[in-house]
Formats: sequence, C-alpha cells, structure tokens
Amino acid sequence: MVEDQKSEVKQDESWSVTANRDSLTREPARAALMLRLGAAVNLIRATQRWTLYCKDVPGPVGQRDLICSFLVAAAYLKEAIDGLLKPHYREIVQLAREDGAPEEAIMDLGQLMSTKPQNLYARLLVNARNKLVFHWTDEAFRHWAEHHPDQAVLWARGTGDTDGEVAFTSSQTAILDSLIPGVGDEEIRSRVEETAGASGLLVGIFQRAIHGYLTGYIKDDAQDGESS
Repeated sequence: MVEDQKSEVKQDESWSVTANRDSLTREPARAALMLRLGAAVNLIRATQRWTLYCKDVPGPVGQRDLICSFLVAAAYLKEAIDGLLKPHYREIVQLAREDGAPEEAIMDLGQLMSTKPQNLYARLLVNARNKLVFHWTDEAFRHWAEHHPDQAVLWARGTGDTDGEVAFTSSQTAILDSLIPGVGDEEIRSRVEETAGASGLLVGIFQRAIHGYLTGYIKDDAQDGESS
C-alpha cells in the first residue's frame, strides 16, 4: 500500500536477487510472465510514490497532481487485472502461495476481479481506464459542459506565472464528475485510499509470485555452487 513507501532503504542496506540464466530459458513462457509481473509492479509502485509525494501538497497544483496520480493508478490497476491477473490467475496464485502469501490476501483477489456493480472494478476502474486516462473521450467532457449548473466557469487556477503551476480546473472537475458524480475532497481522498489499497494487494501478490518462481532457480544455483 501507499503507506509502505514511507520507509526508504538506506544505501548500505541495498540488496539484490540474482539467478542463473536458466531462470529465463528453462521455462520461457513462465519467465516472460514473471517479467511482465515485474513491469506491472514497477509502474504501480512508482505511481504509489507519486501519490504519496503529492497527497499533502497544498493548492490547486497539489490537487491536480493527486488526482492525476489517482487516475493513472486506477488505469494501471485495471490493466494489471485484465492483462495479467485474470488470464494467469491459477499460476500466479500457486506461486504466491508457495512463497507464503496469506490466504486472506488471495481471497481478496476475487473481490478485486469482480465485475459486480458495487465493486471497485465496475465502479471506478473501467471508466477511468477506458474513457478518462488514456483516451479523454468526448462524451464525459461534453456531458459535464452541458450540465454545468453555474453561470461562471472556473477554467484554471495557478500560482505565479509559471506554466507548470497551472491546473485546468474545469477539465479536472469534468473527469471527476464522470467518475464519481458530485465528488468532494473527502470523497476523492477516500477513492485514492481505496485504489492504493487494491494496488498494494495486487502488487504484493505479484511480488510473491515472482519470488516463488525465482526461489527454485536460486536453490539450483546454490546447489551448482556446492558441487563445483
């Protein structure tokens, strides 16, 4: 989860995991899947750091960055569920179990994949990924513009004269209204935490699966070293 990112490893506490080339060539399909899981973990963890960094930054730009990190996290979470977890569920779970993943966490994956209307996937992830993050489809923005209730429209807010310190407020509000109608600051932060928790669950299982896969090769390497 996002909270995990608060503790940073000191330089003299760095570590690495190294395995023989067999870890890439003996089971090429499974090795490719582990590399894909690692890519997903990298992206989601980086987005979590982004969220953590900007969640307490004041002003319109801090709000802009928090919302954008939240949207990107939701989109990558959906990609990871659709492209990795669903088609490779049995294999991922088996490896994660072998590495000691808690059964409660594995059971929670079922809720994460559920397409029931009340669950996160249907409520948030589908719309965020398909319409608002990677495509900016016309429908959501046109709908917001047509139903804007006030005569005044706050298009942008900023600080000073630096372009990077500008937030296009109406665009941001249109996205949020499409995703979470009638959204307020408290609701935004609640959704940020919900998405962060789901992301933490998923990448935790992915990391367990990768480690479970590599354990066999690391043991093989150790045995090779003893026999040589």
